[in-house]
Amino acid sequence: MAIPEVISKDIDDKSSTYYRFLEVLFDETLLDAELSFSAEKAGNTNDVYLDCALRKKQKAINKQRFNGILNDALLFCLMSDNYGVCFTDSVRALLDQSYSHSAFLFEFYDTVMFQTRNQYLEQEKK
Repeated sequence: MAIPEVISKDIDDKSSTYYRFLEVLFDETLLDAELSFSAEKAGNTNDVYLDCALRKKQKAINKQRFNGILNDALLFCLMSDNYGVCFTDSVRALLDQSYSHSAFLFEFYDTVMFQTRNQYLEQEKK
């Protein structure tokens, strides 16, 4: 699947607000993936991210989980010396105005969660 041109321009520009926010979201997603995998190993099925996107109920749960991580990333930016209020407001405005940018973030999150879980499973097999 190709990335829409409107998003690829923002991703190619490493100084763009969207690219910089994507880096923050990536870090938050990696942390969420680690916590999810740890919960799975401990037998806590309530906190495990499941990638069964074909089930409507699981897709809704994954979307809620993503919204929590998105809010965490925005809060981090808001409280950070490197980003701050103006940066966070511009990210929120972009996400409010562009469904493509918002949808890409969810797909990005979903992909990182899936790939990270697979990496952990591969490491466990070794």
